[in-house]
Amino acid sequence: MDQYEGESWRPENREGSIFFPAEGWRRGEPELRPEVGRCVLRRTAGMYRLEEKLRGRALVGTVEGNRPPVSPAQVVAALETQCGVRRDDVMVEVCSPPADFLVRFRSGDDCTRVLIYHSRKLTVGGETIQFYRWHRGMGGEESSMQFLTRLSFDGLPQEAWEVEFVTNLVNSLGGDLVKMLKPTDRCFVVVEAWMKNPNKLPKLCEVELPEPELRQDYPTSDSDVPISPPSSRLKDEKPTVVHFLKIHVLKVIDHNPILTELPPAYDYDEESNSARCHTFTCHPGTIDGAERAYIGGGHGFAGPGSDGRAGALFRM
Repeated sequence: MDQYEGESWRPENREGSIFFPAEGWRRGEPELRPEVGRCVLRRTAGMYRLEEKLRGRALVGTVEGNRPPVSPAQVVAALETQCGVRRDDVMVEVCSPPADFLVRFRSGDDCTRVLIYHSRKLTVGGETIQFYRWHRGMGGEESSMQFLTRLSFDGLPQEAWEVEFVTNLVNSLGGDLVKMLKPTDRCFVVVEAWMKNPNKLPKLCEVELPEPELRQDYPTSDSDVPISPPSSRLKDEKPTVVHFLKIHVLKVIDHNPILTELPPAYDYDEESNSARCHTFTCHPGTIDGAERAYIGGGHGFAGPGSDGRAGALFRM
């Protein structure tokens, strides 16, 4: 699939809305949406490749003074006439605030020369443009994930036992995957991850997976299940499957101040080394905090050996 598909979307390209008199609120109204949200996303291989192309060859530019309207074409013309940069060797794009333009050069030498000798001297529309070298942290602020956490997922779909899916799952919970531990059976996945706040990890999580556009799992002609065509509701909605995932927190490495109201006589030094290791008892098939109860496949298996698998189909 191409990176970008269809018509360029800008506010002026939106189609007109359809109103019904009885419809007091429309889904997506600004008043119905939360003010703030947060997510964690891991950098992709494509992001690293693009960063390599931009590093040392890209600047961001901001129009100074009275900030008159300036087009990318005007900036390209000014770079050509005032800086000696050939228009075939530069690309200027409007970018998100606080900067106005992303300026990409074919040559790192041209990029550095414009930054050193022409920042706040290049004039367009009667005002100067200030340049800064592009870097991947621009427009953001520093933060951190402070809790190295071991947790397990109970009820993960069998086809989801792979690193990319588990990475995305951990990201959605406000963390970054460090590693998946070698499983001993197919009951639960154990991982280690940096978490923003273990206290915000839900005990039970509804994981909703959209069904593929073209189903690949229809019964074959020799199957016991009759073949049925795709549902007509595919035209009006997106079918999904919801899995109910139990999340167990097994261990947390905590370097933060102690969570307690200390007695006045206790002199607690926040600068001292207060690293603790919190461990928790978790039972498969139950929600954390519940009494131990074997549910479904959570019963003990009798027989020699302690592993939850046998055979040599896969060597892990």
